[in-house]
Amino acid sequence: MASVFCVIQDELTRQVLLLQRAQDTSRPCQYSLPGGRRKHIEPPDIAIIREVFEETKLTINGPKLIREWEDQAYFFANVHSPSVYINKESMAFVWINATVSQLQAVGEIMNYRRLLELQVFEL
Repeated sequence: MASVFCVIQDELTRQVLLLQRAQDTSRPCQYSLPGGRRKHIEPPDIAIIREVFEETKLTINGPKLIREWEDQAYFFANVHSPSVYINKESMAFVWINATVSQLQAVGEIMNYRRLLELQVFEL
């Protein structure tokens, strides 16, 4: 498994965080969950804590594994009163309601089909 991603939900609003990838990255302007590549032999749960902090400055504690595929792992974490500060890999961020219609309204989503399979977005 090379990549890790995290569904980050605001405890108060129940909204989910998406990042819009910067122009000079792979898949420019697409929205995605915070995450990225694991470092060599880095455990997935440590990798997602590091990636989320690098990309958003959010600290997540005890991310819960939702689903694993051969090449990716998806986690879930709640945050309280989040203040997001994006790095140069992203050009924007958005908090959305955890519904499929809101997910579709955002725009082009990286790994869209896999996000639907996580079953964290309501129909």
